[in-house]
Amino acid sequence: MTESGKTGVFWLVASVVVALAAIVAWPRSTETDLAGLIGKPIFEKFNDVLDVSMLKIDRFDEELGQLSSFEVTRDSKTNQWSIPSHDGYPADATEQIRDAATAFLNLEILDVASEVKDDHEKFGVLEPNATSLKVGDEGVGRLVQFENDNGDVLVNLIIGSKVKDSEDQRFVRIPTQDVTYVVKFDDTPLTTKFDSWIEDNLLDLSSFDIEKIGIRDYSIVRTLQGASMQPNFDADILLAENDTWQLEKLDVYEKGKPVAQTLADDQELDGTKLGELRSALDDLKIVDVRRKPDGLSGDLKADAGFMKNDDAVRSLIARGFYPQPTEDGKGEVFAANGELIATLKNGVEYLLRFGEIDQQSMDSPEESEDGSDEDVTGVNRYLLVTARVNEATFPEPELQAVPETWEQLHPEVEAAQPPKTDQPAEPAKSEEAEKPAADESESAPKPEAEKAEEPAKPDADADADSESDADEAEASEEEPEGCEAPSDDEEASDEAEPTLLLQDDSDDEAEEPAADAAEEKPADDAKPAAAAEAEEKPAAKPELTAEEKQEELEVAQEGIRKANQRKLDERNDQLEEARKKVRSLNERFADWYYVVPESEYRKIHLSRDELIKKKGTEPEGAAGAGAGPGVPGLPGGQGFPGIPGLPGN
Repeated sequence: MTESGKTGVFWLVASVVVALAAIVAWPRSTETDLAGLIGKPIFEKFNDVLDVSMLKIDRFDEELGQLSSFEVTRDSKTNQWSIPSHDGYPADATEQIRDAATAFLNLEILDVASEVKDDHEKFGVLEPNATSLKVGDEGVGRLVQFENDNGDVLVNLIIGSKVKDSEDQRFVRIPTQDVTYVVKFDDTPLTTKFDSWIEDNLLDLSSFDIEKIGIRDYSIVRTLQGASMQPNFDADILLAENDTWQLEKLDVYEKGKPVAQTLADDQELDGTKLGELRSALDDLKIVDVRRKPDGLSGDLKADAGFMKNDDAVRSLIARGFYPQPTEDGKGEVFAANGELIATLKNGVEYLLRFGEIDQQSMDSPEESEDGSDEDVTGVNRYLLVTARVNEATFPEPELQAVPETWEQLHPEVEAAQPPKTDQPAEPAKSEEAEKPAADESESAPKPEAEKAEEPAKPDADADADSESDADEAEASEEEPEGCEAPSDDEEASDEAEPTLLLQDDSDDEAEEPAADAAEEKPADDAKPAAAAEAEEKPAAKPELTAEEKQEELEVAQEGIRKANQRKLDERNDQLEEARKKVRSLNERFADWYYVVPESEYRKIHLSRDELIKKKGTEPEGAAGAGAGPGVPGLPGGQGFPGIPGLPGN
């Protein structure tokens, strides 16, 4: 081929190459493709919120130049949610995850704001990346990711600024693309506030179940020698049935020794403060947690091995909790700012220990909500919580004694029987014979005694009777026995009148002894009454045979034993229920230091001046000088020996 031919071919190939390069390098028109995305979901393959097993939100604090990450994950085996970004604290996230994932389900593109990378800062969709960002960088969005159990990414989106003049529209961007979209989006479920993802009832109690509050107000301060305890006062306050507070005990410490005190005539408990305390326990808020060191049990008992672990002990002391050995070989933990005891009606008792201020939560970035900056940006304090059973709530029931004999079953029958003696039975005596000898000595002979029971007659009648007796005696001498009554002529004569009077008197006398005899002699009419009285008495019981008595005794014994057992079972069931509740609570509390806002701490930590006020005065917010209760076994001013990391140890 000639040189000219070769040159022509070369230019032809070059032209083709240039043309192809021009075609490749020519800017593509994406307007048609992007326009086709409007109205379509950003994540077409994400269609089931139940597939989500992990949520991660990355945020950048522009002022501090720090990147924070909040994560919630679900265990595929237990199906339980936890928060890895907070040491794996259990999360109440089922509904929260569902709401957050639903916000991305069928999330439609409303518009395309920009295709240029340089616009990312303007729309607030810069990716939060610790390696590429520095203090003062602006326009950084929130990166939200959802994954399933296999680790597949379901959602990956940067949430930017709000669209101007539109409260419900946001700029968003997929991290691997430069295009910025406009979507209608509610980001409320995407909060990174810790307390929004956990069980909001930390203590799991109702204020209506609280029946007693115990304040053990003391303080522990570090000294050159180590640490020293200063007890202030102990108080036990009972909530009566009429919903009023009653002071059961008030011990004020003087030179380290408790001195019992009572309310003065012009003093009373501050019901408003106590009511606020009661409500605060019902709705106790926590803003963060820290995991406790290993070796510390749920009831805050520390074994000997724990006390030798310097790192573990320092972990407690740094947060305001001081472990001390006890006689039983286990350690006890005391708090820098005292304790509070809340007793419920079901016998469950909560012990809250108040530690020091948490500096870490003050320095870390935290999302705040409108009007709630005080709760998340203020001072926070450490809190330890344990539960225990108040055994006094379950006294032993009063049980009925089980009779061992039939007579013990029927003590009324035994009491009605005559006393048993070893003397042989004597013949039955009459009532007169059974009368005490004293009666016989005091009474006249029987005929006179019978007459003595008659009403006393006037003296005139007695004289008349004596005269009649004398005349009658003369007449009896003159007339033979058995003579007939006087004739009618004799009756009509005046001389016979006295005889008639005597006859009448003698007739009356003859009738009166008969009446007395009727009273003394057991009449036939009295027999039914005596028999009825005998029937009323348990006299029929002895008529039972020995076998019948034994059968009745065994039936009664079985009934009493069952009734006693029911009382015991009821008491034991209630006690076991309380123990079960305590075990469950301590499993939840065992691993954690809780961090509460200072505002919550002040509601549940009352000084003596806040607890007691003058009658008729409104509650004041004075801090008060009185502080708290003493700790058993640790008098005021006593040091804490053997604490590593403290001066003097």
